[in-house]
Amino acid sequence: RVPKFPKDGAVLEAETRGGVSLSTARTVVIKGPQLWDGTGKAMIKDGVVIVEGGKVTGVGPARSLSLPEGKDVSTFDYPGCTICPGFIDTHVHLNWPGDGTPAHIFTIPKSDVELAIVSATNARRALRSGVTTVRDVGSRGRTVLDLRNAINAGQTIGPRIVAAAAPITKRGGHMGYMGAEADSALAVRSACRNHWKMGADFFKLVANGGGTPRTHSWIPSYSEQEIAAAVAEARDHETHVTVHANSVETIRRCTSAGVNGMEHCTFLEGGWKVLFDPKIAEDIAKKGIYIGHTFPANYRSLLKARADRNAMSDEDREYWDLRERAKEATFKNFNRMLDMGVRIVASTDAGWSLTPYGEYVVALETFCEAGATPVQSLESGTRIAAEALQLADKIGTLESGKRADVTIVKGDPTKKISDAWNVRAVFRDGALLVDDDKLVA
Repeated sequence: RVPKFPKDGAVLEAETRGGVSLSTARTVVIKGPQLWDGTGKAMIKDGVVIVEGGKVTGVGPARSLSLPEGKDVSTFDYPGCTICPGFIDTHVHLNWPGDGTPAHIFTIPKSDVELAIVSATNARRALRSGVTTVRDVGSRGRTVLDLRNAINAGQTIGPRIVAAAAPITKRGGHMGYMGAEADSALAVRSACRNHWKMGADFFKLVANGGGTPRTHSWIPSYSEQEIAAAVAEARDHETHVTVHANSVETIRRCTSAGVNGMEHCTFLEGGWKVLFDPKIAEDIAKKGIYIGHTFPANYRSLLKARADRNAMSDEDREYWDLRERAKEATFKNFNRMLDMGVRIVASTDAGWSLTPYGEYVVALETFCEAGATPVQSLESGTRIAAEALQLADKIGTLESGKRADVTIVKGDPTKKISDAWNVRAVFRDGALLVDDDKLVA
């Protein structure tokens, strides 16, 4: 009952960005008692998705569709489940393990082969959690680019990967050890062009410090002109640029420069003090800039800090109290931005710190904790995420003509977001890749 891949490993369809088809021309029918297509329409009862050649050719209630029959039709029925568009994680680092090891300590001694193997393992873990597309926002060399190509060629199993290669940062800046330092507008343009030549899908710019030693999240790294250079280069290549931005001033510069997206967007001002600038937020909404919240990056760290609190020194306890208050203020900010119409996308920062793969739903749950409804949270990880990746014509909703990326979950995540943990099956390009938490080879 599993659609088979071409014997010679060939693929049906090549695309310039966003992956290729892994499926054969065999017809697949997916049934469930309810279907959430991600378009904003009401839940479809007795829903069906019909797939031909990896693309959706029909979607709707069973009574309204003429269901194909015959020996070349594979039918999958999922009672008690909801059919959803494949989940999208817009912020991951496939090179890193997410086990608490500092990224620079993990990365520097590793060979590219080792990092590629780690990346392949992480990609499969993401797939098993219902994620059919990931955007890798920072990896070394060709490690993730080559993994993307291998998945696209059907040589290994994984989600669709949209990759930036190494994040572009100033000399000695956050994630500089990944290998893409640039200290001027001209150097930023040159780095973007080098990445495009390597096969990057988009550009990632690091516009203030972060978790790398001797850098600070509240101190800008790039001028507005340097950020604008990356924006211009992305425009020239008909792609997008997203920026690591925490500080108020960095966010202002990025907004003014017209970036496509910002990661974190925490409005930091010295230490862990979180502010809010409604004027900047209004401009973000007006310009349609996509914001990746990356809430799970702090989730596990705060859980561990709470567990270790009694054994902490007074200084450490004060630090984690600051982090707790920063989290609460950040949630409040995102609720404000949501009300203002800012386009917020689901993002985990998987790989960083204590942010393991396989816990994608934490991004949806914490967004709900910040004030989103379950439906808004699901939209942030499907339709809106696809728009942020400039792949809305291919993925993000279940509509005729789009790639058949489908995640089946037990229960109803539109009412209870935690039901999204209960992944029953995952299809990518119409091929069943995860069945009852097992990878299908």
